[in-house]
Amino acid sequence: MQKMPVPCGIWGLVSLVIDGPLHLRSTGNRYILTCMDYLTRYPECIPLPDMHAKTIAKAFVTNIVLRHGTPRMLPTDCGTQFLSELFQEMCRILGIEKI
Repeated sequence: MQKMPVPCGIWGLVSLVIDGPLHLRSTGNRYILTCMDYLTRYPECIPLPDMHAKTIAKAFVTNIVLRHGTPRMLPTDCGTQFLSELFQEMCRILGIEKI
């Protein structure tokens, strides 16, 4: 298990976890993307209709990056959506170190 680096500030080190599938909601959402700031332990939960890389990247940028700023580091699990070329490119463009 890798030791986590010390956060450089609020929303500087953010973890992403996907939960689901859950019971289908009337809104069409079946998954929850949980984004947690390592410094404050403040979580944000974002409902998702699917867990495709494009959906997750859009939700992350819209709900986290545009509201709180771009994190410097982003630990995730080894889910295929986080290992996808699209997600890796998003991290590269935003200057996020994916750990």
